[in-house]
Amino acid sequence: MRRPAITLPTLIVLACMTLPSAAQTITVRVPSQSVTGHLAGDLVVWGEAGNGRLRVRAADTAGARSELGSVDLLPGRSVADLAVGGGGVFIARTSYDAAPGQNRTDRYTLAPLGGPPLIDCAPPTNGFDPRLAYDRRIAGDGTTIVSPGAGCRGDAIIARAPGVPDRYVLEPGSVVDQRVDGDWLAAIVDIERAAFVVVHDLRTQREAYRIALSSPSFNAGSAPQYVFDIDRDGTVVVGEPRLLAIARGSFVTGPGCRLWWASPAAPQPHDLALKGCASVALHGGVLALALRDGPQAALVATNLAGTPQIAVRRAPQINAIELGGGRVAWTERSCREANYLRTAPLRAERDRHSPGCVIRVRSRGPLRMDSRGRVRLQVDCPSGCVGHLYALRCNHRGCIPRPVAVRLAHAKRRTVTLRLTAQARRLVRRHPVKVLLKTYTGLGPGRDVMRTIIARR
Repeated sequence: MRRPAITLPTLIVLACMTLPSAAQTITVRVPSQSVTGHLAGDLVVWGEAGNGRLRVRAADTAGARSELGSVDLLPGRSVADLAVGGGGVFIARTSYDAAPGQNRTDRYTLAPLGGPPLIDCAPPTNGFDPRLAYDRRIAGDGTTIVSPGAGCRGDAIIARAPGVPDRYVLEPGSVVDQRVDGDWLAAIVDIERAAFVVVHDLRTQREAYRIALSSPSFNAGSAPQYVFDIDRDGTVVVGEPRLLAIARGSFVTGPGCRLWWASPAAPQPHDLALKGCASVALHGGVLALALRDGPQAALVATNLAGTPQIAVRRAPQINAIELGGGRVAWTERSCREANYLRTAPLRAERDRHSPGCVIRVRSRGPLRMDSRGRVRLQVDCPSGCVGHLYALRCNHRGCIPRPVAVRLAHAKRRTVTLRLTAQARRLVRRHPVKVLLKTYTGLGPGRDVMRTIIARR
């Protein structure tokens, strides 16, 4: 029996219902890690861009999937963003001129899916205004939608919710990104070559508090990646990368990050012991973030005190977390570099130990080189892998002319062949040579091993 299509009105109705299937999980394979899942009751909604169009798709916990609609991307270089709120699914589209040293917006539109534009404008073309940077993001909490660029101004934010007059917030600088939950709005703003997180009360349309960030200015170069979210009581959580220096117009960041929270009652940073800055979400006092757990990432649900911690999911890489209605949505990347969008209830997952996305060298003892300079060895990937094998330290030079590609499914083993360079072959024929075998996947390096290569007699 063919399932009925999920239409936009059906989406809005289902978003207001609590269905018995809420305990189930949704898993969807998506083309990119940049895909973000937006929760709407038991549905998850996302967008996929390709061939000049943005397709909006939805899935429910019963397994039904549907395409809600699609829109054309603007001509030329363009980007698009999607959010659920304001009474439907909203799409922001921007075309831009990517000339060296500037990303000037040519046209910006914000419209509900299948409806007329709320914003459709082209900024002046006489000169570059940094407040009109092309990478404009919108946000929604299922009820309210917020967008920068109201009237094509880079310092204005519009908030729209059903049955409420549009509310506008003006900032003296450039709005970089924003989040909304209920009557509270948080924005990352670049003001006179300094970066701030600014929190507004949408009921009064006034600023509640602002806190300076570590970045001196977003206009100084490629901005560091901040992660942040806001709760319905005005509490904001922010993850800042550790800034080391600014070199050649780009920010240089180090390992680790600073994670802190602030609120209208305590408008100053309060550091958290948790160190997860890949993605954060805050809703109803619940904090969800991705932490490193040995060779894996763990999606953890906790509170602002950091206790208790519930490991909802473990995966090689976790991004784009969103909370709502006792559920969490995220994107993850598998060891074989496949991308998945998942949603699940906020409950602990069964603990699954995994060695991570590693390539292991299984051959023991000396490796033998044949008369044609080939060395064969066995490798395996306990969780599957896509990566390369390197052989180094042959008389201070590489032993093989190029890395050997390795692509294996879960728990598979295969024999790979190393073809030594002419110089390495001469060395091995004279005496045994020690080599350093290094492995690397797209999710990080593996464990180095030393082996000895001898000539076959």
